[in-house]
Amino acid sequence: MKKMSGLPILKKVSMNHNHTHLESETSDVERTTSFESSQLGRIIDISSFRKTSTSSKGDNNQSPRQQRRNSFVTFESNDVSISVSQIKSIHDPQQYLKMNDLQVRVWKALSKFTNAQLESVFLIDIIVLHNDTEFEFKFDLSQLSCFMTMKELREQIHLIFSEQKNQKIQDPQLYILIGVIKTQKLDGDIRLFELLNILLNGKKTLILQSSCQNF
Repeated sequence: MKKMSGLPILKKVSMNHNHTHLESETSDVERTTSFESSQLGRIIDISSFRKTSTSSKGDNNQSPRQQRRNSFVTFESNDVSISVSQIKSIHDPQQYLKMNDLQVRVWKALSKFTNAQLESVFLIDIIVLHNDTEFEFKFDLSQLSCFMTMKELREQIHLIFSEQKNQKIQDPQLYILIGVIKTQKLDGDIRLFELLNILLNGKKTLILQSSCQNF
């Protein structure tokens, strides 16, 4: 995995630490990925963390391609032919990954989206929650492998944070924002193309934080 741009400038927002730990009986995330609902883990109320900010999120009037070009950070797959930006050109994904039935259905669903629709979710918002502080930056998925796991993506995001802030998060985990104030844990074995399917359903912000964080 090769880094393609300089380190991001992480925006810091101070906040009060008054999380409430909630257990959910149902999931807001559509069952379109290859993980079981029991693996999604806990749902967290992050209302105290969310702060309205536009300075670190780019110009919403720019095209998705312009926003990605101005994003703070991106990485490149070792094999550009299987990168997210080339997903429409991959006609036989099982050449690279042995898929289960659900993954096959997800891939077929993705093939029905237009290039413009896919490009609209290549650039995502990342929020890192650490020591009662929120750090935000944009992350470009377009040059990553379609078959990258969430564990690998989590490691890349944590690397950005640790290099920029000279801090490390104990047992970092990746979550997705599933509404205004709640997040849901992403299983580490989910592939990036599966995440794209979730993003296309309107979830476009990922959260990195410690699994040991007290709520």
